[in-house]
Order: sequence, then C-alpha cells, then structure tokens
Amino acid sequence: MNILISACLLGLPCRYDGTGKQWEGAAALKAAGHHLVPVCPEQMAGFTYCYDSMNFYLLGKTCAEDGTPVLELLKSDTGVVEDVCDPVPVPDGTLDFKLTTTPDGGMAQFYYRQPQGEWQSIGPACPTDILTDEHCRGFTGAHVGVYAHDMAGLHNHADFDYLNVHFER
Repeated sequence: MNILISACLLGLPCRYDGTGKQWEGAAALKAAGHHLVPVCPEQMAGFTYCYDSMNFYLLGKTCAEDGTPVLELLKSDTGVVEDVCDPVPVPDGTLDFKLTTTPDGGMAQFYYRQPQGEWQSIGPACPTDILTDEHCRGFTGAHVGVYAHDMAGLHNHADFDYLNVHFER
C-alpha cells in the first residue's frame, strides 16, 4: 500500500534548518511492506507575475499537509510573503493558468481550469502597484513566467507544455 508521508518525517533534509527528523514509525511501516511516498508543501509549480524576487504574485500547485493537491496564490511585497486567499483543493493532473489585468493595469485577476474546462477565478483581484518601478525603486518592469521550486531537495520536476502571452488593448 502507498502511504503519503511528510518528507520531513522520512528524515529527508527539508526542514527549515536544512535537516531532517526521522519519525520512528516510518521504519515500522516500511517493514510491514508499505511504500512511503514523500510529499512536501515546500514544492510548488505554477505561474508568476513579478517584478523581482521580493515583489511578486505566484499562483502555484502544491500539496496540503495531507497530500491533497491545492492551489495557492501568494503575494510578496518587499519580501513579506503572505497568502492572498485560502488554498483551493484541485484534482490531481494538468491545470491551465490565466492572468488578466484591468485596462489601466492597476489590478490583476488569476484564473485556473482543467484542460478545456471553465475558467475559475482564484482569490480577489490583486493590486499591481507592488510590481512597479516606483514601488520597487528599480527599472525592470513587471514580468510573467512559469515557476517551479523544490525547497525540500527531493529532485522532483514540473512539466510545462506552453506559455502563451496575449495582449489586448
């Protein structure tokens, strides 16, 4: 039987301090013939609307502590990262993401769907002033792109089929 278990409890070095902490019960489950599948909320893949590494929005697919696939919409304003909304449970498998902005560019709305499904908004419309040269004291402008991280070092990968950028005026 496959059992989802936090990667930290398997002793993998994915804790906040770069270490692991083996749970004693893991060995007993393995000895009983179970296959332990490490899961880790420190892994995420998705879509970003960003200015730099300190100022961004990130819509990503990850997993909750119980292994359930969820979407999270995160905001970082001068390095302070916070959830824009509660995690949204989604089916396992491929998802499409979309971003729209108001005509003046002042607000951004994120969407997701299963392939060929109906678009569903996630979170409220997000103010884009945190992605401006005036706010960030730089001169790069905002960017969009695909995003993936594996903070747990489990060497998992994310597959992206395409990135399509379409501008309308």
